[in-house]
Order: sequence, then structure tokens, then C-alpha cells
Amino acid sequence: MSKPPPARRYLGTTNYESAASRHGGVNLATLPGLAQRHFPLCMQTLMTQLKSEHHLRHTGRQQLSLFLKV
Repeated sequence: MSKPPPARRYLGTTNYESAASRHGGVNLATLPGLAQRHFPLCMQTLMTQLKSEHHLRHTGRQQLSLFLKV
């Protein structure tokens, strides 16, 4: 019986400071543009709802805040 293949994992760079210096930091002014271009569809939807209604339900707020922390 053979072993299963090893799990795939991300082995790329995690130096976020150099990425921020190359692309500029993220702040409140640049967040809507970044959301439209780079966020997954589910997060784009939450950002759109937040912008239009100025309110998110608890789970939406929680998901968006956890996404932005990473």
C-alpha cells in the first residue's frame, strides 16, 4: 500500500512589507478601488452593500472584518 501524496501548500513569499512598498499601502481611500479589482465576488458584494446601505448584518460584518485582517 503506497502513501498518499503530500498535501499541497503555499510556499511563496510572505513579505508583506515589500509588497506594500511596491504597490502602495491600503487605506480607506484606496479600499473601494481595490475591492472592485481584487476582492472575491462575495467580498465585493459585502462592500457594495456596505456602501449603498451603510449597514451590514452581524455575519456579513464578521466575514468582511476577518477578510480584511488577513
